[in-house]
Amino acid sequence: MLIDIHTHSYPNSDDSFMTVDELIEGSKSLGLDGICLTDHDVFWTDEQIRDLSSKHDFLVIPGCEINTEAGHVLVFGLSEYQFGMHRPEFLQASVDKAEGVMIAAHPYRRRFLEEPAGRPGVREEMLERARGDEFFQLCQGIEALNGRGLAIQNEFSL
Repeated sequence: MLIDIHTHSYPNSDDSFMTVDELIEGSKSLGLDGICLTDHDVFWTDEQIRDLSSKHDFLVIPGCEINTEAGHVLVFGLSEYQFGMHRPEFLQASVDKAEGVMIAAHPYRRRFLEEPAGRPGVREEMLERARGDEFFQLCQGIEALNGRGLAIQNEFSL
């Protein structure tokens, strides 16, 4: 099964120009089996998700991209935003209580720079720091491929 776990729709997320219907139909035309709707700080209701899945005969999974102090994280299992979710530890406690999942989104942001000329070893140092990053330790997964990421950035995530 091929599912895009990180999608946004307009007008809920300012980094998308597609309505949710356009997003779903475009995903179907690309051969995907489903998508996770993960608009920024917006939670879709179960009824909305059922209606979209039924209308398009397509798997739609509700999620949300939360902006935290340590980076962006995709969350699954929550149904509403609570004050304090910008703090990773608070968010983790909320997700754990709901028996949900946290996935670090585009982990190369804030952590990765292309290796500067004349500074060999910098890339390995960045990878080592990322391995010990406490934020990543709170998550159950890390987004390895992001369609907006450069190949070298996605390679870092892998």
